[in-house]
Amino acid sequence: MADNNEQLALPELNDSVGMLDSLYAEAFFGKMAEYGHVPQTQEDAIGMLETAYQLDMVSGDEESQKVAAAQHASYSHYANANNSLKEVLSSAGYGPSHQEVEQNGIKQAAYALAQDPNLYSSVLTVKAAEAEAIEQLSQEAVQ
Repeated sequence: MADNNEQLALPELNDSVGMLDSLYAEAFFGKMAEYGHVPQTQEDAIGMLETAYQLDMVSGDEESQKVAAAQHASYSHYANANNSLKEVLSSAGYGPSHQEVEQNGIKQAAYALAQDPNLYSSVLTVKAAEAEAIEQLSQEAVQ
């Protein structure tokens, strides 16, 4: 039986961040490849990642969401009809909504990734560093 005072040995912060960045890149480029977008050079890969980061920054903006919805609405009458039908069927109890399917997929992926002890340790390391930084900032604010 392990000693209760024994501390969990966590990886270094840089190693943890590197592992999480690698995991993100693998998932991102895998998803992009499903849509036929594969970087041919390192410059392409960096450009794709930077574009995704910038789009993530504005995706929470309410105005940009309205613009995106309007652009999507004018994209295809068939796509609009299909989306409307999905919403009606979902509200009538015929199958899960797109959001539920996506959330279930995220939960399944998170569960599978949580089984990797190295990834779990890396997340703990990053979260511990964030907590330490927040504590330092709060102590500086008090002084």
